[in-house]
Amino acid sequence: MDVCPNGNQSSLMQPSSSLASACLPLLESGKQGEFDLKQLGFSEYRVTKEVCQLRAQDGEVPPITKYHSSIRQAIDKPENVKFYIIEDIMKAMGGEIVIRWHNIEEVKAT
Repeated sequence: MDVCPNGNQSSLMQPSSSLASACLPLLESGKQGEFDLKQLGFSEYRVTKEVCQLRAQDGEVPPITKYHSSIRQAIDKPENVKFYIIEDIMKAMGGEIVIRWHNIEEVKAT
């Protein structure tokens, strides 16, 4: 099954999502794994700005400089970043993270 650069399987993506729509050409071209934010219609600055808006408290949006380095690190080396940062980036880009378990055994209380 094809996998989008964000790690989602193509069958799990919803076509109405702007992120999913951006991933489809990459899937069709056979590119997997590495991608450029520009291919998805984002810049590092825009992602950081959107994350700041998500993290606003009481209508107060934090300055971009507060999260710039953590967002850059998450984009450059996502394997070394806390999950909530990746989740915020995905939300800021109009996506979501979906976790599915397969072969789950039903557990009954005795």
